[in-house]
Amino acid sequence: MWCPVSRVFRFTPFKITQDPATEPTYEAECVSGDEKSCGATSAEWITPHPVEVWMADHLKDTGHRHYPRAFRDNAVMEPSEGVVAEPKPLPAALESARVHSP
Repeated sequence: MWCPVSRVFRFTPFKITQDPATEPTYEAECVSGDEKSCGATSAEWITPHPVEVWMADHLKDTGHRHYPRAFRDNAVMEPSEGVVAEPKPLPAALESARVHSP
């Protein structure tokens, strides 16, 4: 049986930065086609140029012109300067809303 659970979320200011330990990736997929999408995809690259070359080559070979491109990176959420990452205690008035783990 499904039972709704109440949760209390407190806002803590964080900044989001690109994870310097990982490389971003770029890729594209061909969605051209009459009846259905072509579906050809480029490899993942760490710069956009090889993806653009793949798109140009695919266009030359097939005449296909429509490519959603994707950029992916890993993000790190860090507390903003001067913010302590430790959660503050729940105010007494909200104690009844606390979710208790079994």
